[in-house]
Amino acid sequence: MPHATGPWAAHLLDGHDPASLAGSELPYETLLGLAPDLIVAIYTNLSQEEYDRLATIAPTIAWKREAGPWGTHWEDNARLLGRVLDRRQAAETLIARVHDSFRSIRERYPRFNGAHGIAGNSAGGTFVIRGSRYDTGSLLTGLGITYPPDILRRPGASPMMHFSWEQAHLISRDLDVILWDVHGGQDIPAMARRMEMLGVYPGEGRIVFNDATSLVSMAMASQSVLSFPYAAALIAPRLAAALAGNAPVPAD
Repeated sequence: MPHATGPWAAHLLDGHDPASLAGSELPYETLLGLAPDLIVAIYTNLSQEEYDRLATIAPTIAWKREAGPWGTHWEDNARLLGRVLDRRQAAETLIARVHDSFRSIRERYPRFNGAHGIAGNSAGGTFVIRGSRYDTGSLLTGLGITYPPDILRRPGASPMMHFSWEQAHLISRDLDVILWDVHGGQDIPAMARRMEMLGVYPGEGRIVFNDATSLVSMAMASQSVLSFPYAAALIAPRLAAALAGNAPVPAD
């Protein structure tokens, strides 16, 4: 994406040419050269050491201890930025628009309401359930899809819960749909067969495999007041197809 900005926000650049700092390592020297007035790192897994170093460059806002890394809900994120930028009402307006978009989709697809589903992905020899307040999980619950109570009651439940495949029985009951991020090089049909063999879901037509590099996946991962309505409009028809048992296997 140009300037690491999706189409849900590109119109707000208004001719500006912001630097993209994407990468696995924090570019401290580059940040220092940019002389920012504020560094926002709320929805991250920023460590104390990284925070301390960033704070020497500019005032830095990170995740709160009670939320944990990657644990800040999209509404809390928006409200915190609204306070910092003295745009509280603008933040509330944008939050309300997200809920309006969710409500409109729930009305269009009433089968979402009360359906049981999870969002997840595989990581090495494990699989990950993305919590009900974490990007794709938060989007699912916004659309009316309910996480299985057993998952939410697990001790130490967190934004990202890691399981071995031998623990697949923990999520195999009463599951109507799965939204699954697919990372590069993964064999989607093989993954579908494995999940069906383990009884994780009732047939391959019940899972939405989503390319982690696609725009809709990036919009869900951004979990912002601008990206969520964009993502919801694109993913809703595919979730509806999955609930009817007609989701295509290939990721797009």
